[in-house]
Amino acid sequence: MDIEFTFDSNSASDFQLLVVGLEELEKYGSSWEDLMYTCLLASAYCAGEAGIDADEFMEIVRSIRVTPDGISGDC
Repeated sequence: MDIEFTFDSNSASDFQLLVVGLEELEKYGSSWEDLMYTCLLASAYCAGEAGIDADEFMEIVRSIRVTPDGISGDC
């Protein structure tokens, strides 16, 4: 399976690139729910690699808000 990204990575933020990758994975059969759990697990991995302890990681996760107006957080 070849996944082709059509996004200008020279001007994209890490978040934008990640979203494009997630959209491509969804097109190839992953469910949004499975992708959400994968991202949560991957974020815990990133936290560990960054030296962030469990309490600080959970504080970051709890700061994320999903509302009809959009997504925000204290990241």
